Amino acid sequence: MRPDEAEACSAVRAANQPARHVVEILELGRGASDERFISYLGEEDGYLITCDVAIARAPHLRAALVEAGIGAFFFAGRPDRNLLMWVELAVRRWVDITAYAHNNERPFLCGVPDRGVLRRLRVATRR
Repeated sequence: MRPDEAEACSAVRAANQPARHVVEILELGRGASDERFISYLGEEDGYLITCDVAIARAPHLRAALVEAGIGAFFFAGRPDRNLLMWVELAVRRWVDITAYAHNNERPFLCGVPDRGVLRRLRVATRR
């Protein structure tokens, strides 16, 4: 885990928005697999907001998100942002993210670009 990811969740909570980083979920234990985390998130009726391109690019994980009934948002763009850049992007796109979550029935996978319209992603990709 990158320290700035947990700090970004803290910044979102400071704005009175519910957010937890995966390592803060004690029920999962440290080092929980993506599959275990996805199952837990589905049981909790949660949303996933991530910049983890490994999840976004893995067809079996994308399918697991849909099967668990999760609404997932994947930030696109530069993965090398520092904490301030991630917080700024999350804050700038927060209204769009919450509007999309409110107006679209789960499950869904959604790409969040730096600018422009959020777009629904396909569940599986062809190679």
